[in-house]
Amino acid sequence: MKSEPMNANRPKPAIAGLAALLLLPAALPAQDPGSRRPGRGTPPPVIGKDESPPVTPPSPAGADAARGGAQTPPGGQVQLFGGQAGGDPFGAGVQDDDPKQPRPAAQGQPLPFDQDRVALKIDGIELRTAELNELVAYYRGFRQGSTDLMLRDAVRALVPKKVCEAAFSRDLGSMSSKIAAAKEAIDAGADFVRVVSKYSDDDEAPTPDARYTFGREVAVQPFDRLSHSSPLGELQGPFLTKYGYHVLEVVEYQRGEQAKDDQSTVRHVLVMYPQLKDAEDARAMIKARVAACRIEVADPALRNLVPPELRGNLAE
Repeated sequence: MKSEPMNANRPKPAIAGLAALLLLPAALPAQDPGSRRPGRGTPPPVIGKDESPPVTPPSPAGADAARGGAQTPPGGQVQLFGGQAGGDPFGAGVQDDDPKQPRPAAQGQPLPFDQDRVALKIDGIELRTAELNELVAYYRGFRQGSTDLMLRDAVRALVPKKVCEAAFSRDLGSMSSKIAAAKEAIDAGADFVRVVSKYSDDDEAPTPDARYTFGREVAVQPFDRLSHSSPLGELQGPFLTKYGYHVLEVVEYQRGEQAKDDQSTVRHVLVMYPQLKDAEDARAMIKARVAACRIEVADPALRNLVPPELRGNLAE
């Protein structure tokens, strides 16, 4: 089912030159037509941030917010969790002494939610507060800005994953079995290149072990978060993104002068949703499904979690 990862006729970008390609998905080298499976267009690169709408400016300060749920002022929308993420971005007392390891997550500030519960349902699939806490903690490690804006960005990043999980749910069982077999093989000491060749659907990877080097917020979530927060040499997953199931391993990490400039090198295995794997334009398919998704809010006080461009999708 998988074409050869390094076809002789396919351009092979050098690792040192990947950064520009990863930031511009359209610039990734296409496969030679002879190496492409019949009926397929170029699959979406796993690394490569989709176009996203402009970020909404922070709402004015002044609304009270309680951990675990926001307070709705009379007759108006709520600012979820106001204030700026300032001070030490990694939190007091955090050990930060190994420049070859990913930076620790931000600490020292309370997370938005103090208990795990359903925040939203996307086409019936739960988006939980624990998932939002994880991304907010990650964002705080390299961003400045209000927590409510980070929460909206977290929802924006995770909605496509939930949409695909709902749309292609019938394939999750077989996909889960396949990615579990890949992880088991790696854990047992199998050569990573052989595991990629046997199990992975990422035909656009530039190396036989599906290795990428990229900065923060270039990959889809939670691939991005795990790539910039996991210890070197520890296999992560399986976990879902909008493309399917992954396992990944951070093999090298280079901290920049600032956290936002860090670069991670990972290798991974992807078991893609079959409908996306066979689509002429998987990005367009995902975008159309996101545009048509139905969003339910578990608590009216959490309505402002939904980014403005998705509020037309809210269930009445």
